[in-house]
Order: sequence, then structure tokens, then C-alpha cells
Amino acid sequence: MATKINSTAEGVASSTEASGAVSDENGSEFDYSLYIKNLRRFRSRRTLRGQAIGMVAISDAAAIFCGFGFAAIARRGDLDLVSLVGVGIYVPLYFLFALQNNAFAVAVITRADRSIGRSLASLALALGVMTVALFAAKVGSALSRREIGTAIVISAIVLGIVRYLMARTIQTRLGKRSMIEVALIDTESSVETDASFIVDARRFNLRPDPQDAGMVDRLAQIADEADCITVYCSEARRGAWAFMLKSFTTRSEIRVPELDRLVPLGLDCRGGKVSVVISQNKLGWHEAALKRIFDLVLAFAALLVLLIPMLLVALLIRLESRGPVLFRQTRIGYSNRQFTVFKFRSMFVRPPEESLTLTQRNDARVTRIGKIIRATSIDELPQLFNVLIGDMSLVGPRPHAPLARAGDDLYWTVDPSYWHRHAVKPGITGLAQVRGFRGNTFVASDLEKRLNADLVYINDWSLLRDAQILLSTIGIIFKRQNAF
Repeated sequence: MATKINSTAEGVASSTEASGAVSDENGSEFDYSLYIKNLRRFRSRRTLRGQAIGMVAISDAAAIFCGFGFAAIARRGDLDLVSLVGVGIYVPLYFLFALQNNAFAVAVITRADRSIGRSLASLALALGVMTVALFAAKVGSALSRREIGTAIVISAIVLGIVRYLMARTIQTRLGKRSMIEVALIDTESSVETDASFIVDARRFNLRPDPQDAGMVDRLAQIADEADCITVYCSEARRGAWAFMLKSFTTRSEIRVPELDRLVPLGLDCRGGKVSVVISQNKLGWHEAALKRIFDLVLAFAALLVLLIPMLLVALLIRLESRGPVLFRQTRIGYSNRQFTVFKFRSMFVRPPEESLTLTQRNDARVTRIGKIIRATSIDELPQLFNVLIGDMSLVGPRPHAPLARAGDDLYWTVDPSYWHRHAVKPGITGLAQVRGFRGNTFVASDLEKRLNADLVYINDWSLLRDAQILLSTIGIIFKRQNAF
């Protein structure tokens, strides 16, 4: 829970978990020494963290030994040299991958789901490497595949159980705060912090002065006892504090409230110049490549299956009214760039000024075949070509025309975050559509519901979700609500 501090208040040097503030009217040096002693009382946290990591490591090794031992006894009746060699190879491999996966980090071992997931992933990777190594050394035939399989299955079960129990135990012992965080307040303004310890730099006469060896030592005492230091200071003193904090090995931060409104993703430094990272591709290159392959395979397969029905629809459109089979319109797409979207023409050809009016229920401009293909979303099928071209994806936020409105207001005037929905390619279908938000936007709330769904999709993207949305789309195609 955040603690609101006014740094000018007397005696601000406390632990939010200790017994109140430490202060004395006779002098700051005495206050400071008592504060350091109070801080050192929580050094046991580090000891507990080390013990917890050691206990998890020992229990992991025991789980693997249990698996191999049980498999050997079940097959041969006792533990032999082959089983011991197997454990001797497998355990180091497991720890190698577990360390690589941060499976022993405090933030992981205190969360049962993370702890079990990363340990089992390390177990699987170790199995793969050991299998390849044994067969490369041409000794794989000397080992029973059934025995190894049994050993791994039992190890996985025991490892999962042990990791779950250890997570519960460690949470109980460490409590909610496993790290020692110090907030160093060097400002007259009030600040909010949920740090474990709070110290008023002005009360204790602490300054970022590299010319004062005694001052450096006083700051080093805090750094030595803390896991993280966060400095709250005025803009004019940030440079001095940054210079001083770089001399300590403890993780150190400087609070910059001005960045709150920017919500940066991080910082970047090029040529000695620091910039604030505001945005980047929502999907990593591997995720984008996976989604693109998914789109190409399914779009091509869909065109093969739907080619004859699409040709039939095209023929019916031409027979009913004059004009092109395809309707082309400018839409806002990926990265807010405009592109041309393809649809089957569902209206009579009209003057350009009439086409700007949004479609209404029982609209006289819609042809007879147009009513059918609009109600069943068949008019959207030519967008499969947009997918092949690369302008669109199968799943994503639906592309809108630049002049689209919610009531009388342009979309981006209703909510400026409308532009954020274009951080991924637009889709033929999307999360908003399967949630029932389709059709015209008569009022602002119609757009807001779709926008919220689009932003949820972007932030929580996964290939599995794309597949789920496609399957759900099939079930809603023939629901005529809001489709006209």
C-alpha cells in the first residue's frame, strides 16, 4: 500500500514494517546510526531468500533422483551404476537450463504457476539434450527408453508437487515483501511510495557529494543494506544523484514524475543521447512472422475452397446491376497508413456524394443480392486478397473509413486512443465482432465498446486467440443483428 510522505516533516526515517520513525532532537548523526541499525534488522530477508533458493535447488535434485531411482528399482530391483550415471548427467543439465530460465529467481519460486512451468520446461530441455548426447555417443542402446520415460514422468510429477509446496512455504516465510526497498527523499514536495524503508535525506544531511568521502560512506551504508534505492528529488538535483548512484552496485533508480503521462516502454541510449521509448512493434519479429504464415496458409486455403462460390456471387452481382463487381474503398490500416480494401459491391452505383452516407436499415441503395451478402458477411470475402497482399490479417481490428463517424463525431474525436488500434494489421474479423459489436455506430458508446475490445486484442495477442476468434466468427456469421 502506498505511503504518502511530506519530506519536510520532522523525523522522516522509518520502516513501513518496523516500529515507527527513528528520530532524536539531539542530532542527525545519532538518528542516522539508529536508522542503519533498524535497516540491518531486515538483513535476515537476504538470508531467507538464499535459504529459499537453496531449498528449491535441493528439492529439485531430490525430485529428479526420486524419478530415476524409482524407475530403476521398478525395472531391475535396485539402483545400479547406470542409474547413477543417468542422474549424474541429467541433474547438471537440468540446473543449466533452470538457471537460464530464471527458474530460481525469487519472483518465480514464490509463484506456484511460474515455478512449476519453468522447472518443467527446464526438465524437458535437459531431456532433449541428454537424448541427443547419448545417441551421438552411441550409448543410447544401453539404456531402456521405457526406464528413461518412466524416470522423467515421475520426476516431473514429483517436481511439480514439490515446487508447489515450496512456493506456498516461501510465501509464508518471506511475506509480501521479499526485497528491501529504500526510498531516499530529497525534495520538499510530498511523494507517494510503498518502499520498505523511507529516509529523509535533508533530515540526515545526505547529499550526492563525491568530494566528501564521509558522505559517500554514509550513502554506501544504505546501499549495502538495500536491494533497491529509489531517489525522489528535484529536477535540478537528478544529475548529481545519478552520478553518485552509479558508484554503488545496488540497483538504483530516480523517480521522474514527468514521465507518468508519457507511459514509456523504456529508455534507449545512442551516441550518448538518451531517449524515452514510447512505442514499438506490438508483436516481436517471430510473432509477426508466425501470424503472417498463419494468415497466408489459411487465406490461400480459403480461396481454393471458396473460389467457385465467389465467382458465382460475382456473376449474380453483374446480372442484377451495372457496375464493377468489386467495391474499393480507402480505409485506415496498419500504423495508421491508408490502403484500399476490397469488397463485393452490394449497392447500386450512385454519385460519390451519396456513397458518403452510412448504410441504414432497409437502405434503398442496397441491391437484392447485396442484402444477402451483407447479412451473411459474404461481401467481405474479397478481403482475402488484401490478406495475401499484406494489407490485412485474418484477425485484427476491423478497418474503418477515414470519415467514419459515431453519431456526428469522427471516431478519433470520440476517443483519441482510437489511433492506438492500428498498432497491428486490420482484420477480416476481430474480437469486437465476435463479442457482437458490429454494424453501424449510431452513438459514441458503439465505438467505445469496439475500441476497448480492439485494444484488449492487441495487448493480449496470441495465435491461439486468433484461431478461437476465427472459429467463433463462423458461429456469428448468420446472426443478422446489426448487419444490413
